[in-house]
Amino acid sequence: MILVTGGFGFQGAAVCETLVNNGFEVLSISRKKRTSSLFECGIAEVTDKESLDRLFEHYPISAVIHMVSLLATQSSNEPDQAVKVNVVGTLNLLEICRDRGIKRFVYGSSYNAVGYHPLSQCPIDETWEPKPDTFYGETKRFNEKLGISFARLFGLEFVSARMPILIGPGVPSETSAWRTDIFNLLEKGGEIDLRFAPDETIPLAHITDTADAIAAMCIAPKTNHQIYFTPSQSILVSEIKSIVEKSGNHIVVKCGEKRLQDMPPLVNCSRVVNEFNLTPKTLEQHITNYKKNK
Repeated sequence: MILVTGGFGFQGAAVCETLVNNGFEVLSISRKKRTSSLFECGIAEVTDKESLDRLFEHYPISAVIHMVSLLATQSSNEPDQAVKVNVVGTLNLLEICRDRGIKRFVYGSSYNAVGYHPLSQCPIDETWEPKPDTFYGETKRFNEKLGISFARLFGLEFVSARMPILIGPGVPSETSAWRTDIFNLLEKGGEIDLRFAPDETIPLAHITDTADAIAAMCIAPKTNHQIYFTPSQSILVSEIKSIVEKSGNHIVVKCGEKRLQDMPPLVNCSRVVNEFNLTPKTLEQHITNYKKNK
């Protein structure tokens, strides 16, 4: 059984579904009682080590995919809580895995862990020195170092999955609703505020492509590296606007003035694509598939 923390979240739910579709038993956790037709659900908090340990006592957990995290805006606004959830929560899980002999630990990191690089310096790959620009990015990079240290000291198989800007259908977030609205509004139409400047290049990935990468890191017999950039498509904001407006029904996409300031706009994803034989799709392909399946 694979434990997925954050299995009810935007990306975590896609990871759980991918694992189940590949024949694996999955356990996810929540702070309150929840149910799923796909996987087992347990009550625990990553900041409460005892509640986590009870799950490991009760369920035959063989690997962990750790997706729980305060996101960028909340981490900046509540740094004390970000340390508790992002850092202490990760440490709790790593210690339990060490003590219980659980080897594979996949950590949901972010492109934010390496910080911003102008397009002229890109593409960057996993060998570049991380220099995070945000508190959120600092917590991600610290946890990568923490996991690598546990691997060296205790033989844990630690893998970090650095994720870009994630898109896909789902419940809109308060701070970046456009990431779901570009799918949610395809049929009914409406206005989408992309916020980014039209000439900005940003790295996007659909949640299903990212889930494929994360699941592969967890279930592969072995991994060749400890750090991976999950696949992404680097795309001009003006191109996103054009694709969505052309594909949707009475959709108006507004651009803004926001600039990418906390992650590289273009990375070399060949390490993860080649090692795990992945075939990520473009934004246009995902929109076409979504419309076809509606």
